[in-house]
Order: sequence, then structure tokens, then C-alpha cells
Amino acid sequence: MSRDIVIYGAGGLARETLWMINSNEILRSQYNVRAFVVDDKYIECTPKKVSGLPVFPKEYFYGRAKEERPGVIVAIGEPHGRRSCFEELEQLEYLSFPSIIHPTCNVSPDIEVAPGTIIHSYCIVTVNVKIGKCVFVNGTSAIGHDAEVGDFVSIMPRCDISGHVKIGACASIGAKSFILERKSVGENAVVAPGSIVLRNVPANVTVMGNPAKVYLTH
Repeated sequence: MSRDIVIYGAGGLARETLWMINSNEILRSQYNVRAFVVDDKYIECTPKKVSGLPVFPKEYFYGRAKEERPGVIVAIGEPHGRRSCFEELEQLEYLSFPSIIHPTCNVSPDIEVAPGTIIHSYCIVTVNVKIGKCVFVNGTSAIGHDAEVGDFVSIMPRCDISGHVKIGACASIGAKSFILERKSVGENAVVAPGSIVLRNVPANVTVMGNPAKVYLTH
């Protein structure tokens, strides 16, 4: 029997997540995506249907959801916005936050994945990896042994994260980036797309380039 879920957000990441589920027979049999949910400030400028699904206002979580008790995927790309939404909904005991790993991924059985995390198709996650809550790992990325990925991190497509790397909460790793073994990326840091991280990245900065250097401080 499939589990009813709703997707919080209706932008690109939300639509990609719907596609990820509905395009795979195994996931489609496990999850029934019923609707998108958007904040009230966006409801007027969002179509009534997105990708064939209805769009509900945020009040859904405080009304009908009490009876329906859906699983919720918070599919908001920006880490701090995702954190704010997740932590608000986390207080509602009738909601749950499934972690979904696409069946095409090659994932070690000993990894730890917290609630609300999504790992998209064709990723590789090797041994003794710890991934926090509400993390998004986009397609064809690789995470090496003993790495630790903090809560609300965004890892964009085709990233290569080596062994023993530590990534702090709310960091964002741009597409096609590479992080050398045993390096760290601080909280709220941004690694620009295509960067090669050869030394530790402090918190609250944006780095870019090969080798990656601090471009700005937040």
C-alpha cells in the first residue's frame, strides 16, 4: 500500500522531486504524491495545478493534514528557507518526513540518513556516511567513506565529495564541485559550481575556482 505525501514548494526542486518519484516504478508503488503546498504569499501567483497536481495553501498543514497525516517533503532549494519550513512543520506531531533514496543509487547499508532527506538518482554513497535531516543530494553525486553531511545541506548534481569530508549545516555545494579528502566546509558556506576544494572552507563564505578561494563573506 502506497503512502500519501505532499511536497512543500512548487518550484524546480519540487517538480524534480515529483518526477523522481513518479518516473520510477518502485517509488511510485511506495508513495502517492497528492499535492504541492506553497506559502500564502505565493499562492496567488502559483497556478492551481502544477505538473497535474493541485496546489494547496500553507493552511493545509494546520487543517486537513490533521486528519490526513501525510508525509511531507520540504523541497525548497535554498537551505535556510528549507530549514525554516522544516523546523516549523516538525512541531506538528501528525506530520512525518520520509527519507527517500532513489533505487538507482548505490548506497552502503551502513549509512545513517536522518528524516526528510532526498537522494536523487544514480548517486553513490559509500561506507559509514552520516547524512543529516532534510538534505538534498542531487543526481549522480558521490559521497565517500566516513563523510558527514550536516542538516539542510544542498548538494547539486555531479558533485564528488571525498572520504572523511565534513559539511556543516545549511551549506550549499555547487554542481560539478570536488572536495578533497579530509577537508571541511563550514556552516552556511557556499561552494560555487565547478570549484575544487583543496583546503578547509570557513563558515559563512562563498568560495569558487580551482583551487577554491574565498570570494565573499556573508
